[in-house]
Amino acid sequence: MKRMHFSYFCALSLILMLAGVEVSLARAPATAKIAFSSSRDGAWDIYLMNPDGTEPVGLTHLDGNNYHPTWSPTGRHILFTSDRDGFLDLYLMDARGRNVRRVFRQWDVRQHPAWAPDGRRIVYVRGSKKDKKVPQFYIASINGTGEKRIADGSFPVWAPDGTEIAFVSEKGEIRVINVETREEETIAPMEGAMAMDLAWSPDGAQIAFTRLDIFDFLLDKAREARDAPEVKKGDKQAGVVKGDGKAADIQSALYSINRDGSGLKRLVVLDGTKTSDPAWSPRGSELIYQQTIGEELHLFKIDLGGGVPVQLTAAGSNFDAAWFDPAALPVVPQPRLLITVWGKLKL
Repeated sequence: MKRMHFSYFCALSLILMLAGVEVSLARAPATAKIAFSSSRDGAWDIYLMNPDGTEPVGLTHLDGNNYHPTWSPTGRHILFTSDRDGFLDLYLMDARGRNVRRVFRQWDVRQHPAWAPDGRRIVYVRGSKKDKKVPQFYIASINGTGEKRIADGSFPVWAPDGTEIAFVSEKGEIRVINVETREEETIAPMEGAMAMDLAWSPDGAQIAFTRLDIFDFLLDKAREARDAPEVKKGDKQAGVVKGDGKAADIQSALYSINRDGSGLKRLVVLDGTKTSDPAWSPRGSELIYQQTIGEELHLFKIDLGGGVPVQLTAAGSNFDAAWFDPAALPVVPQPRLLITVWGKLKL
């Protein structure tokens, strides 16, 4: 009997040891890669490609719909949103698409994750089934413990120094909250519009975002309704259209703003074309964004120093780009960026 217990203990210890080795041996890509979500094979899956759009490789293989990939600071793991188990929650996999696991034991709707620079914590939007009226964002460890509500808002993204989180308030403005003191500050009021898809520059000096002209659109509709001639019984009423004969639409464009609220500027100038969801290159010199072409979304890259946008994707619809480059990592190893899995054995 004792021998059986001892054999069981040895086998279990070996399993735990191998699991820890498997996680610790997860490797970052040897060259720069862009993670993104694509519908090219039917469902939405996470893919990797080179920064020039070549060699796309699927990672999630039609396991539900998968969105919002975000790299760990070391590039060894990818955090993403998936509905594979019934509704949206957060999942973790290594950079090759292996060892997929759900982050949290307790089910809830979680999405739009972002990794903290220390590699140990994540921030994300959590929408309980009981109350989805007001979006809220939370912080937790990458192992799914210590979940804490931070504030009301959406599209949270961690500052490169780890001290602040930028987010979009209920009013659509860009706000910044201090992680320790919880003090909030509005840096972009966004009058007549709302912000989405925040992305902090690698040097922490700027925040890129999507400016959605939804308020302008609604105001225009209200003015058209107010100024429209009175319709009498029996008269025919024409539909409201724009001057070019097409239905009115909500426009979006890419902007950036300095951390102190100054220097608002448009990043990509393409009249009549919707652009959104910016992602900085690890060195901050280029930007990936999504652009509406017909009924599809495609990823483009632009040199912020001046240049012509380059289309990176062509098949299906593609969005949610995240850029990793091992050449941009610190030369000195940082143990705090390593993910560790501990196993406890109760005798």
